[in-house]
Amino acid sequence: MVLGAAYASERGARDGIFDLRVTGAQDRNASWEHILEVLQRRSGMTLSSSDFVLAEDRVLSTSRFRMYLQISRGLPIDGMSVRVWSEKAGDGLIQLEARLESEAFHLFTPLVLDADRLSAGLSWDETFGISRKIVRGDSDYVLQSGSDAGLGSPSFRDVWSAGNPIRVVRFRGLRGFHIIRISLLTHEVLSASYRPFRTLGAERGPIPVQVYPIYEEVEGRGVLLQRFPGELRYLHAAIKRPSADPFSMLRFRRYLESDEDPILGEFPAGQARGKWSMASVLRQVAAIQATLAESPNSFESGGVSLQGRFATVAIHPDAVEAYRLRLSSGLSWSSRFLPDWVSYSGTGSNEQLEMIPKAGLFGFPLRTQDAAWNRSARRLPGHDAAEYLKDGFDEVQVYWAITRFFESLIPMGFADPELSSRPFGAFLYNPDPAMRDNAFYVDDTIHFTTYSPGSINYARDNTTIWHELGHGLMERLMGTFLEVADTGGLSEGLADFLSDIVVQDVSGGVRFEGSDQFRISNRTGFHLTNEEHDDGEAYGGALKDLLNLAIAKYGRRGLWMVTDLVLETMRLCRNHPELTTAVWFDHLLFADSRGTHGLREPGAFGGMVQSALANRNFDLGRGKPAQFRLVYEGREVGAENLGSRERPVSRTLGKSSKFRFEVSVKNGAAYRFRFPVTVRVHFRAGPLQGPIRWDGEELNRPRDLIVNSERNRISFDVSTPGVCEETGTSVRQAKGCTDYVYLELWNAGESWKPQGKKRFYLRLR
Repeated sequence: MVLGAAYASERGARDGIFDLRVTGAQDRNASWEHILEVLQRRSGMTLSSSDFVLAEDRVLSTSRFRMYLQISRGLPIDGMSVRVWSEKAGDGLIQLEARLESEAFHLFTPLVLDADRLSAGLSWDETFGISRKIVRGDSDYVLQSGSDAGLGSPSFRDVWSAGNPIRVVRFRGLRGFHIIRISLLTHEVLSASYRPFRTLGAERGPIPVQVYPIYEEVEGRGVLLQRFPGELRYLHAAIKRPSADPFSMLRFRRYLESDEDPILGEFPAGQARGKWSMASVLRQVAAIQATLAESPNSFESGGVSLQGRFATVAIHPDAVEAYRLRLSSGLSWSSRFLPDWVSYSGTGSNEQLEMIPKAGLFGFPLRTQDAAWNRSARRLPGHDAAEYLKDGFDEVQVYWAITRFFESLIPMGFADPELSSRPFGAFLYNPDPAMRDNAFYVDDTIHFTTYSPGSINYARDNTTIWHELGHGLMERLMGTFLEVADTGGLSEGLADFLSDIVVQDVSGGVRFEGSDQFRISNRTGFHLTNEEHDDGEAYGGALKDLLNLAIAKYGRRGLWMVTDLVLETMRLCRNHPELTTAVWFDHLLFADSRGTHGLREPGAFGGMVQSALANRNFDLGRGKPAQFRLVYEGREVGAENLGSRERPVSRTLGKSSKFRFEVSVKNGAAYRFRFPVTVRVHFRAGPLQGPIRWDGEELNRPRDLIVNSERNRISFDVSTPGVCEETGTSVRQAKGCTDYVYLELWNAGESWKPQGKKRFYLRLR
């Protein structure tokens, strides 16, 4: 019988269980003391505050919510609690719901088995081992879970259930949750169940393919690696395939960067003056996408295109004309939007850019299971993009890699609503020669270009893909208003670290060809660089050191623990106005102090963080750091000074130039160099180094400068005939080229990696 707001009900202690619901119309007093008195009177039990523990006290949109768990001998009783909703202003009761269990249920359990002894009797490793045996080895359960063998970041709680102490273990798999109940007395599995995630749309079954688990080849070694069996999962069963570019209707006007205005572009008056905003364009894009009809995405309907829960892989629209392809050959338009920024050559352009709204195209569809499995992964000497596009393998590799990124990180803690489910996009084969040999991330999308003979194919290098997705994850968790101080190296370091986490997960921590050559494995110190990628080595390297220490202590569990710690630190730094190295690591320690129930204890990593930073020229006690100085024209070449990446020195193309520098080093309060140190000057060894011809580079070896002590200041010259050996065609490079001199700092006796790096940038025009 329902009595509306005055409804109150209770079920007596039948089978030892007591239920009660009271609304505010029946009783307005929401104080805990009064609630305890009501519970005792209605249930006939003897209750006190020591029989409960406050589990949650949260302000909701319309009320304040409190939840008290019933406990017995230190353990919560499964499913037993008191939940109280009260007014946010004042303490008037809105609703009370309680379910309690009689203490009589626990009379047959020996009193000597207290909570601490029961919990300690089943270790984390034993818990994981028992769970893994069920999830991956029990045929009935494997059938129930649809072969979802993912065992990600776990949580568990020890409770009483029907008078028995049990451990309830919850693992997030790839497509759902594993829930396993283990007896704390016998360590036997009492039950195992699988709860799939809720999905918004239908998905087709997985398609078996062959992919590279890490990369096609080791950069610089020319060794081609083997493909392994994989699956294309979560593909949409129906997708939108318009018959023409659906966004061509937006090209009724020009979108010049000089006219972009996020405020005036939102209003008709501003638009009438030629102003536009990306937000307005995206609303128009969404409206167009909503009008497009769906069609089956299946072998029977002509083939499967690569659009799914986590990824949409498309071909850059300019590739069709560049490689003389015909849409009738199998390519089809998609609804994936591409804001294509190109050089505007109109009157008075003044070297500005223009955004052209375009749609990407789906590549050649997968016609059959066999065709998908047998897609050619030819490694052509000249990286012929037209032939790669016809082969259709790069799209398969990219779709698999993006999906694998989510499959690795979601179980390890990337479970934020919407942020962990919003798909990424990818555009392949951008034919612009100025973008050659590159891959980059912007606005939820990875962009791949074409490749010169000496380069690798980045669409087949998962470490690059996962690095770029790391930038995307950082943007999602840390917010679009985040301001990174210093060089901005935190962004590069975190992207390297997140990529390494996925590599560790995919490889199982087993060494493989080239695994010792990753940028994140380094000795680079803080305050010893002046460029964001080099500074990123210090950030990524410190986190890698922390991860290595955790794995050495906790085994593979350490991977999940450190991943969870870093992801939580990213959330705690969301939209920080000036995120410095010190602020980042302070927040890392704060996240460590909070712990994560069932995974990492509060303060588990404090000592490891200090140890990881000790060899990185960073002291959380704010001691003075060591210095590596590169001086040009009397001023240090810092991250924002003349000669930096952001402010290259400008000289005239075709004219010789000479530059004089001075280098020196100085010990810090804790970090000390091993003298004599070597400063090694490179002209072609650095990333993307080489467009300018430098005098002496033909010797193909670095120039070594020896610094014997802190008192030494070594001067040296660098010169160029003013010749561009490689000239790009983009706006940035149209009238010259940019390059840098690369300096590495090596301690005495060091042969693996340098301790510091500096760059001097020159622009010829």
